Amino acid sequence: SKVLVKAGSNVLSTDEETSWTPLMISASEGHEEVVRVLLSDASTTEQQLLAYTYQGQNALTLAARPLQWTGAETCPANTQVVHLLIVRGISSMWVSFP
Repeated sequence: SKVLVKAGSNVLSTDEETSWTPLMISASEGHEEVVRVLLSDASTTEQQLLAYTYQGQNALTLAARPLQWTGAETCPANTQVVHLLIVRGISSMWVSFP
């Protein structure tokens, strides 16, 4: 992931079908190191933290989703990702789009 970011990959790209960004995918899967790399570029950090899916979710709500939706314990990696996103200033709001 470091190589891709350094090579200029678009970290703000979104999946057309889900509107998920690379940060959302990495956070939802508990990939802490990838989340750190994606947030290492100060020029895109704010935009990544402000991105929402079509369903009103952001990287934080997706990272915390296993705990919210299944009642299962989150894995330690997801706990670390949630903490990292909060420390970086992501909103914990779930928004609703018309």
